[in-house]
Amino acid sequence: MQFNFSMEDNEQKSNNYMLYMNYGFQLLGGVAIGIFAGKWIDKKMNLKTPLLIWIIPLLILVALLYRLVKEFSGKRKDKG
Repeated sequence: MQFNFSMEDNEQKSNNYMLYMNYGFQLLGGVAIGIFAGKWIDKKMNLKTPLLIWIIPLLILVALLYRLVKEFSGKRKDKG
């Protein structure tokens, strides 16, 4: 049994890891920004019940997950 690992295979794997890390950081950063923005807006509007601290991050999360699913469903190769 012979293994033949080329530099292109390693670069492709490295690019895949970087792509997935990028999506993770986008999700984390988007939700964090949404939380801080929601908290700030709730404070400025003097809301009795802080709703925007929940609504804004959830909207951002749904939008990012939608984009993620849309992008990865387009990259899938049909094996038929």
